[in-house]
Amino acid sequence: MPSGAELKLPRNAFLSKQWERIPEKRRLPFAVFATTQVLFLLWWAAFFPGALSYDSITYVWHVTTDNWMSNHSVVYDSLVWLSLNTTGDLWILTLAQTVAMSATLAYCAGTLRKWGVRQRWAAVAACVPALLPPTAVFVIFVWKDVPFVIGSILAFGAAAGWRHGGPAAARPSGTRTSTAPSPCSSWASWPWRCSATTACWSPSSPRRSC
Repeated sequence: MPSGAELKLPRNAFLSKQWERIPEKRRLPFAVFATTQVLFLLWWAAFFPGALSYDSITYVWHVTTDNWMSNHSVVYDSLVWLSLNTTGDLWILTLAQTVAMSATLAYCAGTLRKWGVRQRWAAVAACVPALLPPTAVFVIFVWKDVPFVIGSILAFGAAAGWRHGGPAAARPSGTRTSTAPSPCSSWASWPWRCSATTACWSPSSPRRSC
């Protein structure tokens, strides 16, 4: 393997031994997930149990007083209700958002690597959102737009992965087909379905014909 192509950790006997146990293709996603999750946890701890806005208060008001409004996501209201009724607070919801975003960034970093981006730069690109205040703090807001953004980033990773390594890439050259392959037939199509399902469940979505 060319010099610099492999993601390396600082010299440490224990860490090096554990690192070697991870399959090579999973090392970049694992490193990105671990790094971004630590960074998000620092922001999460600083704003514990999470950052709040007017909409955040509205969500809590919905689920605790039964005064419902039709311009908010039913699914996200349900998550707020579940968090309040299981822990008595909102920290479990905001913590779950950090885990979901870390996993999504790790997935996208792996996709960038497939496109030929060097591992170090793919890792940097994925970790920057967890480091910068505008994007990092956004993830810990009690806000329905957070899962929408996570779903959008996940859809980007799925689309890029499908375009690079989906059915079209696997087909031998010269093979003719009558129709283009559908994204739903790709192994990476499940993020599309999750994103579409989330959008359909939102009362504020402009289209309700899903």
